[in-house]
Amino acid sequence: RMQSVSKAWSYVKSNKWKVLGAATTATAGFLWWRGRSARSDLAQLQNKQIFWTDSQSTCDQTIVSFAPLVAKTLNDITKIPELLEQLRKPDLDRQTKLELWEQLKVASFAYMVASVYSMSILSAYLRVAVNIISRYLFKSKQQSSHSLTSLLFSFAFRSSANKDEQIALKELSSLSAETQREYLKLTDHFLRRGLPKLVESVLDLAKPELESWSLKKECSFEDTRLMLSTIHARLQKLVRTGPGYPEDDITISLPGVLLPSEPERANLGRGDPIAAQMAALSAIAEEDEYFESDLTSSDKLKLLINETRNIVESTPFDLVVESCVRVGFHVAFEELRKTFSEAGDSTAAQKFPLAKLIPLLNKHSSALLQAPDNHLIRLVAQSPDLNDFSHRVFDDRVFEGARGLL
Repeated sequence: RMQSVSKAWSYVKSNKWKVLGAATTATAGFLWWRGRSARSDLAQLQNKQIFWTDSQSTCDQTIVSFAPLVAKTLNDITKIPELLEQLRKPDLDRQTKLELWEQLKVASFAYMVASVYSMSILSAYLRVAVNIISRYLFKSKQQSSHSLTSLLFSFAFRSSANKDEQIALKELSSLSAETQREYLKLTDHFLRRGLPKLVESVLDLAKPELESWSLKKECSFEDTRLMLSTIHARLQKLVRTGPGYPEDDITISLPGVLLPSEPERANLGRGDPIAAQMAALSAIAEEDEYFESDLTSSDKLKLLINETRNIVESTPFDLVVESCVRVGFHVAFEELRKTFSEAGDSTAAQKFPLAKLIPLLNKHSSALLQAPDNHLIRLVAQSPDLNDFSHRVFDDRVFEGARGLL
């Protein structure tokens, strides 16, 4: 053994320039390879970030386009336009007019609470749906540009995924545009069933809370905020999150508000009210047939729905919804504060009789659902918690814990 080492050393001493040249070449080659690999990884991360940013922008524009539909549903259920029309009639007796004003009082406060709450949870839900679709579309684009190997380990599959999960995820890499549109149309359930139930519940909660407030009573900004916050707090007690909370006449299942059951899903899309919104998402729902798939479109849609339901029923989603709602009400109260400030020298000192406050509240609530420049949706969309959660959905990291949220 010592003799072999001695021979090797003798060879190195007699051929030191050759050995040094070989070592230098090998080192340079290794550094070139590492540099090229690092540049490739950096380019992939940059492409991923650009793709994610574009998806969020498309999603936020779509949420804004939903605002008029939400406003229409709120008006239909609270009947504020009808109540105002009746109050304009000149031949009303005093008792009828008083009853109409009482109904308008309840409807106006309920409208504002429901508008903030509904747009906040809709923002969180659409981010889930869009980022799930975007994840699979991004994987397919990467695969089509011969980046499948690195993507499988760095992004596409969780390291803990079993073989069956990996097969299912690979099958979903070939989502047709029609499957994507059918999946995104699930939002129709929120408008047709979830939102109406939510608004009706808010109306029921607002009525007993406002009974003691006379139409002649002077209300400050703090009084108004207290009434709205109390109604919102009562709503929060009724809302149930996570799995195992079926809809009933008392509680509200948040997953049930956002996602249809299997029988309900069969009836979606008839008289499609969200065709324009689906068109707005065309940048996401692109034709994607890079890989053949053994799964039918129906099977793929079920896999997408199951993944979405798992996220919507999760604790991280509950946390981000709470964050979005908190941001939404903060925006609404700050805008309302401006209304009081504009009417006097001091927000704290300014008061309105409740009967005069109601028209101001209605005007303020309508502004919250205006499109295209929507201050409420814009600030909710900029929430760090929502953006962090969106990244986690896009990267398939929702269930790694709730660190970074709240």
